[in-house]
Amino acid sequence: MGDQAARRAGALHRGIRRRGSIAGEDLWVAATALAEGATLVSHDKVFRPLVDLGEELSGRRYEGGDEATQRALRILADHGRGMTFLVAEGVAPSNEGRGYVLRRLIRRAVVQARRIGLEDVYRLPAIVVEQVGQWYPEVVEHAAEIERVVRAEEERFRETLERGT
Repeated sequence: MGDQAARRAGALHRGIRRRGSIAGEDLWVAATALAEGATLVSHDKVFRPLVDLGEELSGRRYEGGDEATQRALRILADHGRGMTFLVAEGVAPSNEGRGYVLRRLIRRAVVQARRIGLEDVYRLPAIVVEQVGQWYPEVVEHAAEIERVVRAEEERFRETLERGT
């Protein structure tokens, strides 16, 4: 990213950071991706490491891969980021409100991961923490809790899938 693009993205980021981390992060990711010349948001420096982890754990490739694999990896990257910020903001999986959104993000990520032979969705937030921690210290502060919450919901959902109920 050029100096001017970095300054513009940084200014945008500073202006939106405290207006809600999820909405702000969406804009930050999009601005960074565009400034870096990405054609898809999944190609930027925050999403790409999540896609890379998905590739490594599943043995599948995004570039040149089939459409189902590409879709699953994009969903995993997007949902990994979303679940990280929701838990960092104190949201717990539940059947109501933001907790329901978090539960659906985790469960959809688990379903997509299974489609490409991937286990351990709970590992995704660690990559997000690593990538955005310098701008969002709350994700670093809550990293252990984020992993615990995601892992627990993932395990509950896997048990449900195995029981068939």
